[in-house]
Amino acid sequence: MMNKHKWLLVAAVLFLVVGTALAQEQQAAGTQKSSESDDLLIIRTRIRYENLSRQDPFIDLEVQRKEKEKVEEAELEPIPPFDERQQKFPGVRGMLIRELTLKGIVQGPSDLVAMFQGIDGKAHFLREGDDLYNAKVRRITIESVVFEHYKRYVDKRVETTTISVTLSE
Repeated sequence: MMNKHKWLLVAAVLFLVVGTALAQEQQAAGTQKSSESDDLLIIRTRIRYENLSRQDPFIDLEVQRKEKEKVEEAELEPIPPFDERQQKFPGVRGMLIRELTLKGIVQGPSDLVAMFQGIDGKAHFLREGDDLYNAKVRRITIESVVFEHYKRYVDKRVETTTISVTLSE
């Protein structure tokens, strides 16, 4: 094992000596070098980590998480202000989930109807399948409303998550 290290050290020193000698020989011969390549010998070593389904020990997980959040937020399509959304989609269709407050759930003749108070101060009645600006009503139960929430990205992909709004007493 020690012999192997000695040979590697000898080879590295030999490489440096030969490289330096060649550089001095070219300089002595008077060859012109461009400004891009100086009398500098650059040795680069690339260390490659093969994770084999393990965490890379050289990456800070907190920094990685924050960078991922920044990238995801930067890619999200911006949501227009309330007034612009209302001009394009009037009423509850132009509102976000966070702009609605669940006030009650009523048993209709054939289905359940959820009553929300919007950011505009008006009452809005939603049934299963109704759309909001960033969501769709998936299911209404006696105590909650389940939305399918859409995150739209600049590259036109859409990510969906489920959000449940419960009736607070």
